Amino acid sequence: MRKAFTIFLGVYALILVLLIPSKGLWMDEIIDLNGVRNASDVNGVLAFVPGNAGGVPLGYLVDFAMIRTFGYSVAAVRFPSVLFTVLACAGIFILARQTGLRWPMLAVVAYAVSPMTLRYALEARPYAQAACWSIFASVVFLSLARQPNIGKATGYATLVALGLYTQPYSIFVPVAHLLWLVFARQKPRTILLAGTAVAIAALAFVPWFLKIHSAWQGAVNSAISPASTRPMNDPRIRN
Repeated sequence: MRKAFTIFLGVYALILVLLIPSKGLWMDEIIDLNGVRNASDVNGVLAFVPGNAGGVPLGYLVDFAMIRTFGYSVAAVRFPSVLFTVLACAGIFILARQTGLRWPMLAVVAYAVSPMTLRYALEARPYAQAACWSIFASVVFLSLARQPNIGKATGYATLVALGLYTQPYSIFVPVAHLLWLVFARQKPRTILLAGTAVAIAALAFVPWFLKIHSAWQGAVNSAISPASTRPMNDPRIRN
C-alpha cells in the first residue's frame, strides 16, 4: 500500500508541475503578486498584506521567498501550491489510516482529483497551504485524542496557528474538533489540552488582528462599487 501511495504521489506531483503553465495568472493572483513582487523586504510585504480584506501574511511571505529565490515566473509562484497539495495528500493518507479506512488510497485519490483541490493546486493563492495545515492539524488532533500529552497539544496549537496566519477561516476546523470532543464525551484531559491548544493559537493571532482589522474594513469598503449602492430605479442604471 505504501509503495502504491508513493508512486501515485510522485506521478500526481509531476502532473501538477506540468499543468502549472496551462493557464495564465488571473486577476486575484496578479493583484497579490504585484504587491509582493514590488516589496523590497519582508516589512514591505507585511505593509502590503492589510490592503486585502482578510489578508494574513504567511502565504504572501512564501510567494516573496519564491520570487526572491527563483525570480518572478508562473512556475515559481505556483509551485508552493503544488507542494502543499502533495503534502496534503500525504496528510489525507495518514488520516485515512488513523480512522481505519480499509482502502486509504481511495481517500487520497478522491481528494487529489477534487475540482477544488486541482484548482487551488494550480493557483498562486494561499488556499492549498491552508488546507495542508488544517489536514495535518486534524492528524495531530486524532493522535492527541487517542493519547493526550503536552507535546501533541503543542504541535496541534502550532498547526492551528499556521492555518490562521494563512487563511483565518481555517479556525472552523479546530472548532469542529472541539465540538466533536464535547459531544463524543471524550476524556476531560483531552478536552483541556485540545481547548488550551486552540486558545493559544487564537491568542497568537490576536496581535495581527488588532493591528490590521481597521485596514481590513477599509479594504472591504473600497471594494464596494458605487454602482452597487444605487437604487434599482436610478436612471443611470441601464440593462
